[in-house]
This record gives sequence, structure tokens and C-alpha cells, in this order.
Amino acid sequence: MTDMSNSKASLGWAIHAITGKWGWFVALGVGELILGGVASANLMAANLASVLVIGATMAVAGIFQIVHAFSVRGLRGYLLWLLA
Repeated sequence: MTDMSNSKASLGWAIHAITGKWGWFVALGVGELILGGVASANLMAANLASVLVIGATMAVAGIFQIVHAFSVRGLRGYLLWLLA
């Protein structure tokens, strides 16, 4: 179980650490609003971009899955790992 006083101390430290960087958080929010507006203005481009990002992520995950299958070659069910 965590100590509540330790949790408050770490939260206070985290707040103190980011106090001087509030401008970056505002800039990040403004940038996200601008990019969201651009994405809303051209829904086809936003949809294409999201599909490409998700597809690339899935391709990388598939490559990792194949590498993992070859790393467990001695285990029973190796072909199932490779097929997955």
C-alpha cells in the first residue's frame, strides 16, 4: 500500500517541476487546436493519414511477432506463434 504523504510530496514536486514550463503546455494546446481544425477542414486527408499510421503500426507489430516466433523456436507451438 502506498503512503499518502509520500504521494502528496511527489505530486507537489511534479507541480513545482512544471511550473516554469506552462508556456510549452499552452503552445501544445494551441498547436493541437490548429491541427484539429486542419483535420476537420480536410476529412479525407485526415482519414488517409490515420489509416497509414495505424497500418504502419500494425506492420511493425507483425514484424516483431515474427521475430518473437523465431526466438521461441524450441518451444512447442512454434508454428502457431509464427502463424499468429
